[in-house]
Amino acid sequence: MNAGQVDADRSSKKARFIKLGPGEALETRVDIAPLYLLKAGAAHTDGQYSVLEVSVGHELPLHIHETVDELFFLLDGTLRVTFDDEQHEVGPGSFMFLPAGVPHAIKPLGETVPRVLQISVPGGFEHFIEDMVELQAKGDAMEIDSEEFREFARKHDWTLIGSTGSADPDPDRPQAS
Repeated sequence: MNAGQVDADRSSKKARFIKLGPGEALETRVDIAPLYLLKAGAAHTDGQYSVLEVSVGHELPLHIHETVDELFFLLDGTLRVTFDDEQHEVGPGSFMFLPAGVPHAIKPLGETVPRVLQISVPGGFEHFIEDMVELQAKGDAMEIDSEEFREFARKHDWTLIGSTGSADPDPDRPQAS
């Protein structure tokens, strides 16, 4: 590699540097804030991953991502996370790795709206959120339990296998901490 190639490579990487302060986010196709703050998207990482700060204001029913791994670091609040057949109550500072292909659900608990740093591998989760917000802005919001939403979600590697309430404790399920 010659000196020119080294400089070009260094310049390219420097152009991808991102620095955001608290509460700041990168611009998205449609405004997804304040519930979702894009920190780094697929366009910034060559599609390798996406990083979002997410305010979990409602339950996410039992679902599977066939090709996407998710990593969560809980910043604030408390969540009940159902992973496969176990439920876990997690608080600030907790880390969770949710590999592709394993059913999981998330439910906020308590009075503080939980905030998580979510990393999706490969990237692109922000496009699912943008598409959802776009539909809502047009007045085409869908109920999460509807077949219409299930079809929409499948296009984004998000297969619902439960309905609202599927993150609630089941007396027959093992409880973990």
